[in-house]
Amino acid sequence: MKLITQRMLSIPLFALITSCGGGGGNSNSTPPIANNSSAQQLSSSSSSAAAQNSHPEVNIIFPQTNVAVTSNKITVRGHAADANGIKSIKVNGVIASISSTSNLSTTGGLAAPQMQKLNNNAIFTAALDTAEATANVEWQATLDVPLGHTNIEVVVEDNLGNSETDPSNPVSLQNLRLPTTLLKDNAHNRWVGVGNFDLDSVAVDMSTKQFTNLTALSEAMHTRSLDTHTPESLVIDGTGTTIYSSSILSDNPSTLSIYKTDVASAVVGKITDFNINLDLSKYIFANVSAATVDQQNNAYYILVNFFTPTSMGRSQVFKFDITSNKLTSVYDTETDTTLSTDIRDITYSNGSLYLLKSGNSEQIFTLALATGAITKLVDLNTIVSLKIAIDEASKYAYVAGILDVAKIDIQNLTATYISPEADQQDINFPQPVELVVDEEHGKLLIGDAFMADIFTVDIETGERGIFAETGIGEGSKLGSPTHLTLTSDKKTAYVLDARVNAKPTIFKVDLATGSREKLLTLDPTLNLGYWFSSITLDEENHNLYISIDKNIIILDTMTGTYSILENLATDDGVMLTTIGSLLFDSEAQLIYIATSDTQILFTLDVTTKKITIAKDLTNTEGPDMTGVIDIIKGTTDNSLFALNRAQGKIYSVDIPSGKKVLLLDTCLDIFGRNVMSPMYSSLMNIDFNRNTQTLVFQESNYFYTFDMEQKTCTVNGYRATDAIFLNDSSMVVTAQNEIRQLDLKTGEQAVLSR
Repeated sequence: MKLITQRMLSIPLFALITSCGGGGGNSNSTPPIANNSSAQQLSSSSSSAAAQNSHPEVNIIFPQTNVAVTSNKITVRGHAADANGIKSIKVNGVIASISSTSNLSTTGGLAAPQMQKLNNNAIFTAALDTAEATANVEWQATLDVPLGHTNIEVVVEDNLGNSETDPSNPVSLQNLRLPTTLLKDNAHNRWVGVGNFDLDSVAVDMSTKQFTNLTALSEAMHTRSLDTHTPESLVIDGTGTTIYSSSILSDNPSTLSIYKTDVASAVVGKITDFNINLDLSKYIFANVSAATVDQQNNAYYILVNFFTPTSMGRSQVFKFDITSNKLTSVYDTETDTTLSTDIRDITYSNGSLYLLKSGNSEQIFTLALATGAITKLVDLNTIVSLKIAIDEASKYAYVAGILDVAKIDIQNLTATYISPEADQQDINFPQPVELVVDEEHGKLLIGDAFMADIFTVDIETGERGIFAETGIGEGSKLGSPTHLTLTSDKKTAYVLDARVNAKPTIFKVDLATGSREKLLTLDPTLNLGYWFSSITLDEENHNLYISIDKNIIILDTMTGTYSILENLATDDGVMLTTIGSLLFDSEAQLIYIATSDTQILFTLDVTTKKITIAKDLTNTEGPDMTGVIDIIKGTTDNSLFALNRAQGKIYSVDIPSGKKVLLLDTCLDIFGRNVMSPMYSSLMNIDFNRNTQTLVFQESNYFYTFDMEQKTCTVNGYRATDAIFLNDSSMVVTAQNEIRQLDLKTGEQAVLSR
């Protein structure tokens, strides 16, 4: 057996021979008929011997080589064929389900398969004019994926018992999905990372950083509602055996519920409910924003913030006595106006609570628990402060903000700023949700919810790093990829990364390895604008075209040099307004340009860089479609599909005539809502597969699939910013800080680069 991935193609001998034995010529020509019975017998004997000696062939469609999984299970899917018929397929010892992809032959067997190329991927198709009992099948198997790395081994056995495994080209799965919440368990010299519905719970040795999956806790967190363990509320007791958490449910907004979870067994119990007396005439809701623990005195402190329709209106700190199960209020901005209402985070150290105040002025206060006295510790620069932590000796406080990391000398009341965001090239903290001090290694550990990763900051130098390599591929991290384009062989992706609180960057990504190379980081001083709307590839001339507001950047993918087309206009003075989309036409050697505030379809000649009007659709037949933000080739080379965000509609456009037809404006979710409506969504990008007549488009919360033949639209919960067909049944998608492969048949996803 030869494993065939989307990067390698192995064609069996029988796939190169027609069923009549002839080679070359017109596919419709009639083959010669042999009238010599001996020749027929010899041919039959040779075919029989060849069939007996043949070995199965298999093609893995999903996932690709070297991917990271998004859960502890994955469904592996592919095609297989064998001249003797398929008896069984096993994937890592799991028996795969098998379904036929070809018709029955005249002898009752399945028709002999031939290898063909489709969308640059190997598949098997049936040769219908044979009497051989040969199987061409699809298969799939669902596997458990343990923590760490797992190689996929596919074993195919035919009806004659031929079976072979080729481990030289395994598909590798990585399962290391660390939570961003770390609890310091000094009793066991470890951090306990508490996961949620898609992240595992792990124990991390403080000295060695060795990871161990807390299996029971992981399974409990995957299946339990998030309401019982709001991430901001988690603390661990002094023995390291119990996690305390709290939450306020939306359907019971006056009730603060407190839970405890056994770390080893993951048994969860609600301790009690408390009425926090939410005044609905003032506040619309309250939530648990932060928590901390005094492990020595068994005290669990909870920060609850109350919100008006427009802002945060009140902050209150509660103390829960773990021993007596008693809840008391220790600070309330409604009765004590020393602080404003914007308390962002709290932490306990040496008899005091440290309160991090955000908002118009960022400050740190201490609350002496013995006396209730509030004292301002220090004023902070504007760094968008989010999390605070104190070292074991209560000598230094640390604050993680979006714009910097502050180190505060508690005795001298001075603050220094050790890791400015403006100095960073690769590691950014767009949403810090956890901060702990790793004193043994002299680091701060910062969990970031948006990046879904844990980063380190050296407490002396401010140098940033990665706590654990959980990604796929080498190179700088993706921040917020929004648009992508693929090479024709589907091996390389070019990605526009908006880079949350960082400079926009163009990446080249090897989809086989996930490795990323920065091609261009844009300097904001160029003043080109802020709205990046499209990216398209002229592969022959190795040029990327990136649109930003009214401008186009042309990037040479070989050299990294670039030029900028500004003040774009036709020869007769028609100016281009804000660009909605670019689409390269390789046959015509031009780029179609759709503007978002007109109905004029422009073209850019890639050789002369001349702008012309391909078609002014303003007065052509059909509805007004002003507001187009993406276009793709339609059912013919002379047609387009146009995605209109402002209207929540998709149009088909015949370019020569300019005729516009409304194709789709309704796609209902499980609640019966039309989620194409601008009321519910903000549509982004579109792609079309002519082979399957499938149209896909997406926005941040929904992924839409429209079957052109069946006229059915399906809404899925996949989160993606852009998607391009990799083959007929899977897509390459950008999502948050990753590039993924999405299997349209099973809904499975795997990370190609992160």
